[in-house]
Amino acid sequence: MIISSKTNSNYKDLLALTTNRGRNKSKQFIIEGKRELSRALKSKIPIVSFIFSESATKCASVVEMF
Repeated sequence: MIISSKTNSNYKDLLALTTNRGRNKSKQFIIEGKRELSRALKSKIPIVSFIFSESATKCASVVEMF
């Protein structure tokens, strides 16, 4: 899915996770970076969504995680 508008509900949900109130309300948080993503996967933390830039698809180390 490509998010191309700030009115997209997925974008708004993601933006809400940048605030303490949003994280507390949804009981979710953002994981940023290859190292933190790797740690989350190893810890079996359930991942609800995976959002990445188009350039990340060209990074072999990110693709290998999945």
